[in-house]
Amino acid sequence: MELYDQKLHKAHLAQDGHSLGEEAVYYAFWNRGRGRVESADAKGAPSTKIVTIGWDKLATISRMDWSNAKKNCLALIKKLSIEKVADHKKRIGTTYRIYSYGLILSRRKKVGLTHFIRNRGKITLVNPSVKVKESIVCDQSRVCNLPTVTVCNLPPINGMQSTHPF
Repeated sequence: MELYDQKLHKAHLAQDGHSLGEEAVYYAFWNRGRGRVESADAKGAPSTKIVTIGWDKLATISRMDWSNAKKNCLALIKKLSIEKVADHKKRIGTTYRIYSYGLILSRRKKVGLTHFIRNRGKITLVNPSVKVKESIVCDQSRVCNLPTVTVCNLPPINGMQSTHPF
């Protein structure tokens, strides 16, 4: 039985689970954000970094508006690529832990997010063995908790009856 309408893809790279905007923000964090290396792997390569940055600076180095930088940053948190360590203080940005690509894949694998779905530029991580509604994390939880209603069964609004046959 098919659990998903769209085609599932196996995530071989951590970048497979990132949209273009999310990858731009991740790149800004990892390569251009001023931070310190928190831990390194056996070869000495950084596996986590600690970066303190505000929305305006993040937007500047990732070349997008601050609201888009914020949206993509929050998506990276949900996708286990970064982690919020401390809230912002007066005129100082928020502190984040940035994971290397290898650690991102292992963190996702631990919770079963091994596959993804592409949909119009948005990439959703999914657990292939769990039903759709349990696996996909909704961006706007207030909308997801509403009961589903078929559009065709909605009553007309103040005499605005459509004559279209659909």
